Amino acid sequence: MLGKEVLHYKVEKLLNMSSMSTVYLTSDTRKGTPATLKVYNPYLVRSTRLAKHLKNSVPLISSLHHPNIVHIYELAESTEGIGLMMEYVDGITLAQYIDKADRELAEEEIMEIFLQLLGAIALAHRRGVLHTDIKPSNIFITTDKKVKISFCSTSRLLSTDTMALSKAGFKIGNVCYKSPEQIYEKSLDARTDIYSAGVVLYELLTGNGPYARSNCSEFEIQNKIVYEPLFKEHEIRQGIRGKLQLLVNTATAKNPDERFADADEFIIAVQEIQNEEREKQYQEMLREISVNSIQSTDAEVDSVIKVVEHKKKSRTVAGIFAVFTLMAACFFIITLLYQNASKSASRETYAAAQSVDMDSVESNQDSDSTIADDSVSDTEESAIPEGITTLAAANTAMLTESELQYRLENYYKAMEAKDSGRLAQYYAPSLIRFFNEYGVSDELLKQLQNQAWERTPEAKYTVLWETFRYSRDEKGNYVIDYYVNYRYRRPNQRSWKTRKLYTMLKMNKDLQIYYITGD
Repeated sequence: MLGKEVLHYKVEKLLNMSSMSTVYLTSDTRKGTPATLKVYNPYLVRSTRLAKHLKNSVPLISSLHHPNIVHIYELAESTEGIGLMMEYVDGITLAQYIDKADRELAEEEIMEIFLQLLGAIALAHRRGVLHTDIKPSNIFITTDKKVKISFCSTSRLLSTDTMALSKAGFKIGNVCYKSPEQIYEKSLDARTDIYSAGVVLYELLTGNGPYARSNCSEFEIQNKIVYEPLFKEHEIRQGIRGKLQLLVNTATAKNPDERFADADEFIIAVQEIQNEEREKQYQEMLREISVNSIQSTDAEVDSVIKVVEHKKKSRTVAGIFAVFTLMAACFFIITLLYQNASKSASRETYAAAQSVDMDSVESNQDSDSTIADDSVSDTEESAIPEGITTLAAANTAMLTESELQYRLENYYKAMEAKDSGRLAQYYAPSLIRFFNEYGVSDELLKQLQNQAWERTPEAKYTVLWETFRYSRDEKGNYVIDYYVNYRYRRPNQRSWKTRKLYTMLKMNKDLQIYYITGD
């Protein structure tokens, strides 16, 4: 076909040949841009329902516009056979990318690649298209590290047509990436693609295809698919990689009901692991900053920035953006629905104490009299702690705890209202300037908050005040820690999830937060 024209494309170069098809590089004679022509071998078209199937499915497949999907332009028929004209991808397959890697792929790199893949699959499923042949050789990595998945092979068709092709004698896809329901030739749904995607994640983690190191026959591999997990329990590692291994086992569960319900749920699970890793990096960065060096004066803030730049000079501004996104997700999407009677009592005690005539208190102290009304007994008087010898001192202690809790209550209410304008008043200038120094403007802070709220629109934080503790350092700053019950529900999820989280923050004398961290 070299040198010939198909439609308005000139065939220029042979790219690949297989038992299924031949792939050519072409150029668009109208636009001068490159394109790819995939011509299916004639015997396939004659011996199966492939030609009819392609004609029926191409209009739907070509409507899949996504940055991570190879775009199909049109069906191409010629004397050479039937094929597809599609976007030209300048890159290599994921299988080649894994083989050429001279190292074990990092967790962050794996997650970035895999999230792009899942995003493409999610769009296709929403449009009613199953892939049914997801494997590294159908996934491309471009020169600028963008993922592109091809939906042009015969096995990415809707389930009824796919099964019809299979029963017509056409072997669909690599058996190693098939789901158990494909082995049994049962009806398929989105969860069969979830299974195959899980196998791809396995290959990203291990560097080897499933069953690549075995000399099993196709029948033996099919038995393993039906009965054996890819990662056995004793093989699960600790840390982030271990959590990704557990995702593989969930995605490749033998029973489809035990897998992720759809690609969106799979995406959320990967993002939660990704966010945990970013939070860990953020906390490591904060631990390297001296607590006493974070103050509200410009000179001291500049010194903190210099410390961070010296120790983290290899980290880019983009890294700071990613780190802060996690903080926004953790601390700006929370709400507070509680009313603690003890806090109200403390505030009422303080209000009552303020109305006492301090002159009379002093005169009573001079005459060695106790401050009590008629109902207070001698036993109750003796219960006053030795460290609090006057009412004024007692009120100072109660006022401190009451005001700290009252301040936090209003802080969480601002987050419940998702009011980024109100939230700004609760942060010390040193914290805000710290992020401004790295190019995180006030507008970007609000944008990150809104994005976090969109990811988890329904979230509630209930502070467990019985765990509330605080102290003051030598400069009068407050160090506070407590636990919260975090309830959240992601978009498209029916059930609520709950986590118990530890939170620690530091406030200056004006009760403005200048440091915050947690689980």
